[in-house]
Amino acid sequence: MERSVSSPSRRRPLAALLCAASLLPAFAADGETRCSVLLELRDGQYREVEFAGMRNDTLEVSGRLGDGSARSLRLPKAAISALYFEGGETLDLSKSEGKCPEPSPKPDSADAGAPSPAPAQDSSAAARPLPQPAPGRSPAPEPEPFASLDLTASEEGLPVWIDSRRTAHRTPALVDSLPPGEHLVEVRWLVENNVWAAQKTVRLRPGERRRLHLALQRVRPTLSVHSVPSGAELWIDAEPDFLRPAKHRTPFERRDVGLGVGVATLFAPGYRDTTIAFRIDAHRPNRLFVEMEPLSEAERAAQEALLARRARVSRGKTLLWASAAPLGAAVALFALADNDYALAREKKKRIEGVVVPSGPNFDRILERNRALKEQGDRKRTAAWIFTGAGGLLLLAGAVVSVDF
Repeated sequence: MERSVSSPSRRRPLAALLCAASLLPAFAADGETRCSVLLELRDGQYREVEFAGMRNDTLEVSGRLGDGSARSLRLPKAAISALYFEGGETLDLSKSEGKCPEPSPKPDSADAGAPSPAPAQDSSAAARPLPQPAPGRSPAPEPEPFASLDLTASEEGLPVWIDSRRTAHRTPALVDSLPPGEHLVEVRWLVENNVWAAQKTVRLRPGERRRLHLALQRVRPTLSVHSVPSGAELWIDAEPDFLRPAKHRTPFERRDVGLGVGVATLFAPGYRDTTIAFRIDAHRPNRLFVEMEPLSEAERAAQEALLARRARVSRGKTLLWASAAPLGAAVALFALADNDYALAREKKKRIEGVVVPSGPNFDRILERNRALKEQGDRKRTAAWIFTGAGGLLLLAGAVVSVDF
């Protein structure tokens, strides 16, 4: 049944609704009556359809597509603002069930020849015209045709990302059904924990087919860590030892880090130590910002005890390092003393080889031998003094640095 409606939007088929609804067989097969109605949709558009009824908050309607073929569908009640019957009546959408109004009874054959009484003229009962769409409303725009991308890369078989989402395509690939507009196209290649990638932003027009080649480059991910308070001690992928200062402090930045999951631990006096897990991404900045929580009074006392132990261990390590200087000097003095003793022994052999133990040359050799022995004795004595001092420092450092 075709009706004439003044607005062109009323004659538009239900193509957009058919895309979202499930197709059904004919609705009137169970004997129900159908009637022509006008739907007012939530978006302000009007549609003329055949109405079979409303069941469980779902309207069963049918309409015609552009090729003239009829299609039946179920339409959720939430998509409808109002439904108007031919007589101007409306369907009560607050109910879960509804159907077409009962048709007027037909006269019997016996009374077919008898004139029917003229109906009473009542302005309220007169047929009211169907509501007209609001003036100035334009029909819903037709969807724009999709664009496509003919994509190649430096390597074949690389997965393709579109707008930061991995697709099923691999290079070389024809990526179709892309909505017109701007898209970020990426390819990635992971080789022995090294990432090679390429990306480019393209703007596609409706129905366009674009050729795009991406040249791979090595990606060097970076990691930066900032904290409140600044200057917190930082352990990256390492077991924290709170009795010894950490190697790194915030703000921290490291270049060319490996991909994957890592763990960072932060420690600062007056704040709770914080451990967080992170994932290194090769295609976006890897920034960690950690706001540490202040300690309670009980926790502060425990941390102060920990810091006191750390200071004691630090002093012990200082003493241990200080013992290295005198011990090193002692080793050097021992070596110099041995050298003097060796020279004295050489002079003594020359003295023993002299036939006539007298004369200026003999006295000079004898004096030199005596001086070398005395010099060696003094160096050895100093070496023993340095050895004792270094030993005392070493012992004190070992005792102080022990964590009781």
